[in-house]
Amino acid sequence: MKRYQIAKNQGMQWQAVLVADAEADLKILVRDCVLSGDNLAGVNEKVTKFIRDLLDELESELVKDKVRKTFPQFATRLYYKWLTVFGTQALAVAYLNALKAQKTQIPKAVEETLKSIPKTRELSVYAPTIDGAYNRATPNQMYNLEYEKEIQKRINEIADMNPKVDYNTRYSLRASIEIDLRWEHNQEQINNMISNGVELAWIDSHTNCSERCQHWQGKLYSLTGKSGKIDGISYQPLETATEIYDKYGYRNGCLSGFNCRHKLIPYKKGFRPQEIPESVMVRQRKLEKEQRHMERTVRLYESRALMSKAEKQTKAYKHYKELAKSWTKRYEDFSRKNNIPFYPSRLDI
Repeated sequence: MKRYQIAKNQGMQWQAVLVADAEADLKILVRDCVLSGDNLAGVNEKVTKFIRDLLDELESELVKDKVRKTFPQFATRLYYKWLTVFGTQALAVAYLNALKAQKTQIPKAVEETLKSIPKTRELSVYAPTIDGAYNRATPNQMYNLEYEKEIQKRINEIADMNPKVDYNTRYSLRASIEIDLRWEHNQEQINNMISNGVELAWIDSHTNCSERCQHWQGKLYSLTGKSGKIDGISYQPLETATEIYDKYGYRNGCLSGFNCRHKLIPYKKGFRPQEIPESVMVRQRKLEKEQRHMERTVRLYESRALMSKAEKQTKAYKHYKELAKSWTKRYEDFSRKNNIPFYPSRLDI
């Protein structure tokens, strides 16, 4: 069985779930590199092997390309972030200089992270070969309590980190992968329709349509780039609805955009998608927004629980696991109460 075989139970988006799972594993791998005192070459070797193994599990070339571009930089950012937990600025600067000596371009985000590393060894209780790395007794254990708070804060920051294709955007790698997988799925659907002689298709209508897609749903489109009329119904090239790009350069139209679940329905005389009142869409859109918020909250707490468990922060692990469980129930109850579907795969990390 492949390492991430379980991800394939998640349907069309299994590769997005797999990559999200790998993100969590990479955080722990880099943490172990820092704790074991690996040099830069050792860290790079382990991360490279990790990425290679992940690529072997993936199928989409678009997804593979994004992993190749984002994971090495994300691993570097993680490395310096873990140094804020276990290391000192002096140690971090040494590694940064080693990177520069190898003519490695340092991402701006990494240099910004470096600035947050403490200049003293005060909080560095595990860094090897450093006297100040070891804990010491203090009156009423005040230092220990403050240290625990600071460590948990920094572990949470790492748990909340997500790789991005472009750190100037708000989109996570997972969201970017989901949009690629959706586009590949739609292209396959379109090609199958064309090969079966279908030239016209509707974009279906649904109540929780986004504002982005609202203008395009329920209309008739040509799959072969034509415009015209049939049975008194106007149609236009499908590309007018799909080939729309946002300010970050992402194809973010109907069918192709983030979180879009529209599909194509082959044209048949006498059928057209149901028209949905504006008030219904506004209400359902609000419910959808709340669902997405709950899903992100569950994933955040699950990630914090995972990092806390790795650090043997038992109290924090139980706390965040309980929060994740509570929010999962809230998510399911909310969805059932409002009679809207929910997807366990969207809670996975």
